[in-house]
Amino acid sequence: MLNANDHRLEYTQKPFAEALNDLLRQERGDPQARVNLREFFGRVKGWEYETLRKQITGERTLKADAIEAMAEALGVPPEYFQEYRRGQIEQAITTHPELVDLFYDLMVSRAKSLDAIAVPLVSRVLDQLAARRDLVSRSVNDL
Repeated sequence: MLNANDHRLEYTQKPFAEALNDLLRQERGDPQARVNLREFFGRVKGWEYETLRKQITGERTLKADAIEAMAEALGVPPEYFQEYRRGQIEQAITTHPELVDLFYDLMVSRAKSLDAIAVPLVSRVLDQLAARRDLVSRSVNDL
């Protein structure tokens, strides 16, 4: 089992299948290990192999209770997975429609703030990298 208190397990931005594979490899202690989903699904209580396989591959909708069961088998909180967090937001909005405007305002303003910060930052970093490349090219040419 993985340590759910590990600070690296706060959240992942990766798609579920990729994040699951990463966790299973981490559990084995080998980032290159071959993942055996059949063995893992056998550890997931209350679920059939084929049902989980279809949800992981996208043949069926990935359900919150399946994520919860797999997270429990891995020893991580279900919130680790982006799909679970997204589902919780959708459920909150469905249950409390009065939250739609609040969520919208918060998310749109946050996204605009990130865009305002990220675009100039990325541009500055790219300029710095280009300047360094020019310096390296000149140094090599001077030899």
